[in-house]
Amino acid sequence: MRPQRGNDGKKIRNNFSEQARIDALKDFYQKYGSQYPNAAADFLKQITT
Repeated sequence: MRPQRGNDGKKIRNNFSEQARIDALKDFYQKYGSQYPNAAADFLKQITT
């Protein structure tokens, strides 16, 4: 699901539901959130409000 050549954000938005994208981000930040603490905190704040 990650953006790359030939798989840009528009294609990802068209191919995956909003919930699937949110779930993918949740999984990412659960695994790697310690490497990106500000981004993880901001993401979690947005989805819980």
